[in-house]
Amino acid sequence: ALPIWRCCESVAVAPILEAATGNGNAPAFVQSCFTNIFNPNPGVFDGADIDWEYPTSSDTGDFTALVQAFRSQLNTQMGPNSILTATLGIGSSQYGAIQFSQVIPLINYFSVMAYDTAAGGVTTFNAPLFDSNIFSAVGSMNTWNGTGNDAIQSLLASPYKIPAAKLLLGVPMYGSEYTSVPATDDGFYQTAGSGPAEADYSVIEPQITAQNLYCDFNGSSAQSTENTDTSCTAPASLPSYGSQEVWIFTNGTFISFDNPTSDQTKLKYTEANQLGGMTAWDLAQDLPTNGLMASIAGDMKSTAAAVAPTADEVNPASGSGG
Repeated sequence: ALPIWRCCESVAVAPILEAATGNGNAPAFVQSCFTNIFNPNPGVFDGADIDWEYPTSSDTGDFTALVQAFRSQLNTQMGPNSILTATLGIGSSQYGAIQFSQVIPLINYFSVMAYDTAAGGVTTFNAPLFDSNIFSAVGSMNTWNGTGNDAIQSLLASPYKIPAAKLLLGVPMYGSEYTSVPATDDGFYQTAGSGPAEADYSVIEPQITAQNLYCDFNGSSAQSTENTDTSCTAPASLPSYGSQEVWIFTNGTFISFDNPTSDQTKLKYTEANQLGGMTAWDLAQDLPTNGLMASIAGDMKSTAAAVAPTADEVNPASGSGG
């Protein structure tokens, strides 16, 4: 799919895209995408992805108009089986301005970015699935921007009411790295000299040893003592507590990330909630072979628990959605 990315007001592309899609310009902008990108490259694209980070109240109408314009042109020029997706943040403040009742029928899938939750300056989780309380001094403060479960359950419920089959749980192919970190509590929830910075999983994986790996797979809501679970045993069944994250801590460097066991549990969560699937960012950060994506794909092939969505659940309505 062709990504349409608007990120961060300080980035030069944001005001350009705002001008292109606002003031009734969305149909012309979308047509320009077909004229300059889709049509010169037949068979390359199967649809478009709208990654708008993040619509505010002043963007509400423009976002809806962009979705409507893409759905109309995709149906007309690529057929009703073309795919339109949209990316959502993990907190309600990042998607609260979207007119879901108008855009849900037009979008095949919503990709939930259940990552980038790490707070600046303090070591914490990059992509927690559930709340955690691994150290009594920390409590649940270590998930400053919410969890994947928080986002999914919020989007399933009123007032958003996105069908489960249209939600994709996002997982990262990278971790959050901090440096100059004190050794207290194995580096967790400590003030760092710098960070977080992205660290590719392909760079992290060769650094993992049995001595520097800590996991938060089997926490409980009553947990008040250290539960790093250095054996990193996967939960026997889908838990409801524990971030499902891991970290390594070596010589003052702390990196929080997903490993194959983390993503195995997130796949179980996807299946238990009958979501449409999983999505990842960024494949280039994974190992070229036997990495996170290969592990996820292998787990998907080996399980029979997933419930496939029906065509009516994911196929959008025809037309512009007027």
